[in-house]
Amino acid sequence: MRIPNHGVPHMKGNGCGDLFVVINIIMPKKLDKSQEDLIKELEKTGL
Repeated sequence: MRIPNHGVPHMKGNGCGDLFVVINIIMPKKLDKSQEDLIKELEKTGL
C-alpha cells in the first residue's frame, strides 16, 4: 500500500516522499462458533 507524502522528507525542496506499507493478514483455518459469528457480522458491515 502506498501513502503519498507521508514518507521521508526530501533533501532539497518541499514535501515528503511516499510511505510504502506492507500489511500481512493471517486468518486461522479453524474457527469456533463465536468467531464465525463475528466474521459474519463484519461481513454485513462491508469490512
